[in-house]
Amino acid sequence: MIIDRVASIAKDPAGKWNTIKDPRAGLLYLLPCESLEAVEKELAEDPEAMFKLSGEVHRYRGGYYMLLHRALLMAKPTSSAPAVTTRPTSKPATTTATSKPAATRPAEASADDVATELLRKTPSRPIVPTIKPKLPETEPSTSGVPLGKPLRSGTGKNAVHRLVRLLQREKEQKWSRVAFEADNTLREPPMRILPNRQLEKMEILSNNGKAFGAVFHISGEVYRYKGKDYLLMRTVIKKCKLGQL
Repeated sequence: MIIDRVASIAKDPAGKWNTIKDPRAGLLYLLPCESLEAVEKELAEDPEAMFKLSGEVHRYRGGYYMLLHRALLMAKPTSSAPAVTTRPTSKPATTTATSKPAATRPAEASADDVATELLRKTPSRPIVPTIKPKLPETEPSTSGVPLGKPLRSGTGKNAVHRLVRLLQREKEQKWSRVAFEADNTLREPPMRILPNRQLEKMEILSNNGKAFGAVFHISGEVYRYKGKDYLLMRTVIKKCKLGQL
């Protein structure tokens, strides 16, 4: 987990991923989700915006990926000191004697004091993903009998003990996908899979989707990003054939 990491967001050299710098991993690739979509809207208005990010880190084939759980937009510090203006005058400058002692110059504040004062005056603004209307849980069939609940996306939506097959990925495809078993209605089209250790495990056990008959029990969470659904798998168990352990 990463908690309240202050960072700017930039594109990777290939221009396909939003990334943040990390002292250990070098680059953290931000995974698509509702929070990232909300962050990108802020970046469109201010490409140099700074954020305070929290989320979980996943590893996949040597790379590190971050799923955002919370994003705060850091407000830019503004100077509260009034602007100094000068006015011309025709009167000569004069000096007058005074009996008041000269004011002592205050001690210079440390860097930590200045940072604390700026943060106090410029609070962060939370980035909240757009709330989408709730979809109906069931859909009627042509015969009038309600069908089973299709997998829905959004915050808090889960896939629990589903049977899937890993589809072969072409070289030009960016995302791995799984197809849900026993779904002849096409209400659940193949879903994109977010990279993590569980996906790497599934690829090894299925020879990258080429192994015939490789079916898996999976559980995980569903996220939505720019109209597409993405599944983050938490558990992957290969289904055993009859008579085999």
